Amino acid sequence: MPTTPGWVYTRSGLWAMQRLAMSEWLWYSHLSVRRRNAALIIEWSLVTLAVIAITALLIQLNRYSAMRARLPLGLTLGGVDVGGLTPEQAVERVAIAFAAPVDLTYEGEHIPLNPAEVSFRLDREATLAAAEMARDATDFWAGFWDYVRGKPAAVAGLELQSTYSREQLVAVLQRIAQTQDRVAQPPQLEAGTLRFLPGEPGRQLDIQASLPRVEAALRSASNRRAELVVRHDSASEATLQTLGTLLQSRLSGFDGVVGLYVLDLATGREMELNGSVAFSGMGLLRLPIVVEAYRKLGAPPDATTRRLISDTLTADDTAAADALLALIGDGEASVGAGRVTSLMKTLGLVNTFTVLPYGAKPGGQPPTVVTPANSHPIVKTDADPLRQTTPEDMGQLLAMVYQCAHGGGALLAAFPDRLTLSECRQILDALSTVHSGNLIETGIPAQVRLAHRPAWANDTHADAGLIFSPGGDYVFVVFVWRHEYLPWEVSSPLVTELTKATYDFFNRP
Repeated sequence: MPTTPGWVYTRSGLWAMQRLAMSEWLWYSHLSVRRRNAALIIEWSLVTLAVIAITALLIQLNRYSAMRARLPLGLTLGGVDVGGLTPEQAVERVAIAFAAPVDLTYEGEHIPLNPAEVSFRLDREATLAAAEMARDATDFWAGFWDYVRGKPAAVAGLELQSTYSREQLVAVLQRIAQTQDRVAQPPQLEAGTLRFLPGEPGRQLDIQASLPRVEAALRSASNRRAELVVRHDSASEATLQTLGTLLQSRLSGFDGVVGLYVLDLATGREMELNGSVAFSGMGLLRLPIVVEAYRKLGAPPDATTRRLISDTLTADDTAAADALLALIGDGEASVGAGRVTSLMKTLGLVNTFTVLPYGAKPGGQPPTVVTPANSHPIVKTDADPLRQTTPEDMGQLLAMVYQCAHGGGALLAAFPDRLTLSECRQILDALSTVHSGNLIETGIPAQVRLAHRPAWANDTHADAGLIFSPGGDYVFVVFVWRHEYLPWEVSSPLVTELTKATYDFFNRP
């Protein structure tokens, strides 16, 4: 067997083995390098992470340090948000906020109050010290770790350190009161028209009650408004006496005598001006004549008598009245006149009398009738000695007829078997047909029912009526007297004004 091929075989095997060993060495060498490289990468990664963490920490620390130089977020000073500002900036912001005017409101009217008017001063030093204390209140590292963890710092609002002059504030409120307060106004008569005007309520600033509100607004940045406390005074109550006082002032310039009597039929309250002064009775005494006629008859009148009664109340001439007096006096009119006077005394109307019929002429000296009204009078009206009455007497008689027509009153009480509700209504119906076109009629609306009896003489104009107004029924009696002669141009507008003022009183809004 040749030896060469075996040797070749052997060398080939060795070479293969060497190649295999070399491959294994190279592989292990490469693995070692990779391991060392991996370790190196890990080492550098850790270093890098550490550097990054330290850098981030330093950045956060730097930011926190910068932030700590300012006030904590969410901090308020006197209600002003000063978080994130330096103490100096915070004080300036607060100063600007509290320099704004305070809006005072008086019954809806806005009145600005400049803080300088009351010497309002922000204590800058105390405010700055409080801000700095709030900034430094938290431990540095404790605050830093809270900051890193994102935990908000717990902060509390700081009170404002300020001063102002209470005396000056009171003075400001007093000036507001001088311009805004309103004294309650009593009822009055409108100049020129004599229209009755109700009173107006008043208002008054309550300074002591308003002070705390204004002080709170001065110390608040978020609510610089203060509603002032205003007290209200009710308007003076409008009474008939108030009306009388106002009418009296209106009549002060009249160069005669005005008698006035007003009776509220709902309440019984009355008002009078010269109500007990004796005036000439004139045609007003037709009303007591008719009342006595019904009393005398004591039964429903026949047609002729009804006609006499109606004409007595409504006709211009006096013939029916004298005929009715004759019927009352059993054929003697003068006797009838005496019975009418007796009726008035029975009813307590002692200042009303008639001595003779209207058409009779006294033969010789007429009898003198003395009454409280014409005895030693303070006010004289040259009243007719034959026929006299007073505003109050005529008003009371009208009220008695009105009450009788409603089923009560003195007439039915005094003569229950002689007068009836129906007869009193007939009297009112007849008086409601009287239309003179003057005196009371000109002072009330045309649609308002009026039952009245006007009368006039050369020196006296009068009217006595019941007014059935929407605001209530009332009696209105007026006499106007002037020495020797009274022109209609004088009395008519005067009575119109008095009537209108009284009507407006009962029918005020």
